[in-house]
This record gives sequence, structure tokens and C-alpha cells, in this order.
Amino acid sequence: MKKLMLLLLSTMLLLTVAGCGSNEEPVVENSQGYTYSSDPFTNLKNMLVSGDKLFGVAYLGHVEGSFETLSEELSQKPFMEQVPFVADITNYAEHTGEHLYCIVPTDESVTVTVYQFGLNEDGIPMIGKGLISSNEPFLVKGNEETYVANLYVIAEKGNRRVEYPLVRSGIEGRLENLDNQMFDFTPYNLLQEFHNLATEEKPLCASWLGDIRDANDVEFALLLYIHESGEVRFAFGNTETEMSELYTGTWEIDGNLLKLHMKGGKLGYGAEVLEKNCEFEWEMYSGAVDLRHIGGDPLMPGTEGETIQFWGND
Repeated sequence: MKKLMLLLLSTMLLLTVAGCGSNEEPVVENSQGYTYSSDPFTNLKNMLVSGDKLFGVAYLGHVEGSFETLSEELSQKPFMEQVPFVADITNYAEHTGEHLYCIVPTDESVTVTVYQFGLNEDGIPMIGKGLISSNEPFLVKGNEETYVANLYVIAEKGNRRVEYPLVRSGIEGRLENLDNQMFDFTPYNLLQEFHNLATEEKPLCASWLGDIRDANDVEFALLLYIHESGEVRFAFGNTETEMSELYTGTWEIDGNLLKLHMKGGKLGYGAEVLEKNCEFEWEMYSGAVDLRHIGGDPLMPGTEGETIQFWGND
């Protein structure tokens, strides 16, 4: 399973995987040697410089209020103890959606601009009008759908330019960071949605890893993430290459019957959207769960009626 985890972690685009119950802080590569400060904002700036990043981004969760009520809403969040400087930020922009992000340029020589982003009539990604441009920290709200970006970040310093679609991963929900473009300072360990959610009442709420071989004896890795909110995410791919398909949707339990209702398909813009409605009998034991397909669509083609074993992805 260690091999599977390493392969999952290296997956491109929408598949940045991290443990559901991890309490580890985000780590930036090549950050050795920076000067540590007890002030969170100064410490963040030092890490941005030492990591040679133009900007940092933190996901701050789902917020419903307007900018006028944002300060009060944020003050009640436990993660503010890690990023207290967010309370002093007055630069703000919003697009369609309720997901809040904090963006911090490395220094005043860096200009960060956030644009509207989406697909045109031909399904081609297009950058729209600018929402905010600043060399100071700012907040931006958007992304109507959790894992589909409608915000696009461009950071510039002299001849250097970094482009970054601002969106969360389709697996564990952490920020996408393909090619390590930015520094992620999200306080994951204090965001409720990233806690280990398994309880006696909802025992399947966790991140699960599995593997299976097809008729040609090709090994596939599977990741199933069941969230207490009722959301489910499932992805699979050839362990020798990369993840190939991703599905999101809802789940429900009726006794020992697990029902999944999902949409998705092959990765990439313009790919055909497919539906999966699956039914499994489930049996849990120490650190693992067996799912036996009994009706509807299989998780993977060729697994009709089979039992797939998943291990806890902590």
C-alpha cells in the first residue's frame, strides 16, 4: 500500500492526495534555512521568500456572509489562531460561489491578479475579466462547485509569471498545486472538513485506498473518500501510469447497504460526463472495509459482483 500511496501522491492535475486525518502542516520544498518568527505573518513571508514562491494561498472554508459580516464569521473559526492576520485584511473580491481563499504576495514587487475563469461554448477554458489586482494580501470568494475552478490567479514579478487555476483537489479537497506553483498555508489541521470523520454513527466516513486487478492482470489503484456531509469522491487508475477517472456525488447507508450516486468520468476538460449508481454490502474490521457489489453500476468496469477491500488512508 505504500507504493500505491506514492503513486497517488504523484498523480497529475485533479488528483493531489493527502491523508484525511493528517494533522501535518503544509511543507514547501527548498524551504530550509529561513528565519523562523513567532509572528505568523512574518513567518509566512519568510517561507515564501525561502521557497522562491511569488505568492501563498490558504483555503478558508465555505462562508455564506457578505464582506461586511465576514470578519465576524471568521472570528468564530478555530483556524484563525494559525492565520490571525487574515482578520486585518481589507482587500476583497468575489465571484460566484461561497469558498473563501486568502492570497498573500511574497513582497511588494509581486502583483497578483485574480480573474474570472470558465469554459466557453466549445468547452475550452477561458480567462475572463479581472476581479482584483494587488501586491498586498487579499481575500477572494468564488468556486460555485468545490472542484471546478471559476477563479484564475496570475502572479507577476519582472519577467517572471506564474498562472494558477484556484481550485481544490478532486480527491481530498486540498488546494491544487500542480508543479508546486505556490505555497499552500491552509490550516488543514483546524478545518473541520479535513478531520478524521469516522464515528460509531458514521463508521465509513474516512478516506479509503484499495487495489484490484482487471482481466488482463493489470493492477489498478482506487481511492474512495466518504464525507460526513453526504459527499463522496471516487477515483481510479492504472498504478503504473496515473489516475484516469474521477467521480463525485452523494452517499447513503441503509443498515449494511451502501449506496453511491456519482457523476464524472475521464479527466480533462470536455470529457463525457457519466453517471454511477452503485450498491454494496459493506463489512468493516480493523483498519479496513470490504465492499461487495450487489447492484447498479460497478466502481470499475469488470468488477460486477466482486468484493473490493479498502484500507484506511490516514
